[in-house]
Amino acid sequence: MKPQRATLLRVQLVDIHGQKFYDLTFALESKPDASKISRIGAESVYANPKEGDAIEVSLLLGQLTSVKRAEGAA
Repeated sequence: MKPQRATLLRVQLVDIHGQKFYDLTFALESKPDASKISRIGAESVYANPKEGDAIEVSLLLGQLTSVKRAEGAA
């Protein structure tokens, strides 16, 4: 599974019974007009994600499994 480049459009931290998750809205570079929304555990996301960040996402059967800051991104 090769990571895909994307842009982070919206970030919302969610706390469910003390467990931290992020609701992320992002658009893949290959489909910039089709945003996706996914919830993922905070442990699977780099520290302090911000809207507008260039990211690399790993998807398994269409489900988000990890989010990293894109290489070369500040």
